[in-house]
Amino acid sequence: MPTLEDQMRLEHEMVQAGIDRYNAAAEKLRSKGQGSKTTYGRTIVAGVVAQVSEAVAELQKKSASTRNCVARKKLQGMDAEQVAYLALLAVVDSVSLHASLLKVARTVGMFVEDQYRLEQWVKEEGEFAKNVLRVANEKNLRSHKRRGLNHKLTLDGQDATKWSNEERLFVGIRLIDVIIVETGLVRLQQMRTSKNKVTTFVEATPETLDWIKKLNEYQSSRRPRYAPCIIPPKDWEGVWGGGYYDKIINALPLVRTH
Repeated sequence: MPTLEDQMRLEHEMVQAGIDRYNAAAEKLRSKGQGSKTTYGRTIVAGVVAQVSEAVAELQKKSASTRNCVARKKLQGMDAEQVAYLALLAVVDSVSLHASLLKVARTVGMFVEDQYRLEQWVKEEGEFAKNVLRVANEKNLRSHKRRGLNHKLTLDGQDATKWSNEERLFVGIRLIDVIIVETGLVRLQQMRTSKNKVTTFVEATPETLDWIKKLNEYQSSRRPRYAPCIIPPKDWEGVWGGGYYDKIINALPLVRTH
């Protein structure tokens, strides 16, 4: 017959299985360059988007100068919060792949350019464009959606709204600079590559990595893979805390709700 010791062992296995599942899901997203979809990625973006948005709004107000003229001009009229959100998604996604500054900047610029072109398209096409966007948003892969929408914009004569590679880079680098200054989440680091060339990479700061590690440890341990008890469940003393025995399992409610 199973004993209390057996049940406690099972509960520890449940917690470990939850940790393994959480880590596997996070690693799968990171390996695909989708770090912004992880728990830590979503938390980071939600936590700093407001302050990055304020900095973007200030950039939009500045007078033209050699340093920021291109970025300021391309961002004119765009929603600062949307720009900040898209830039953060691109940076969090790219950092997990240890990408170069030029690659990250190009991705940031492409994300913002897509939003700009779509806004211009919606202004011209109205409800038709909105319906196409609804269908596109049902697709899971961002790259597929982007290719499909760009093809549609080209067919509809929206090539004039395209940005040049230089414009994408200018916008991307300026927004990465804003994120570095305002949040301290990432930094620029120069490294020698296999071809002995010095390349600048965008990487998470040690403080960010430490925070991610602690958040993952906390979140993963709170999501066990629940299994049926192998002995009679622990009695309920109220509306919380019955069922499982070991305190390693978070106290469960008597009635599960959402």
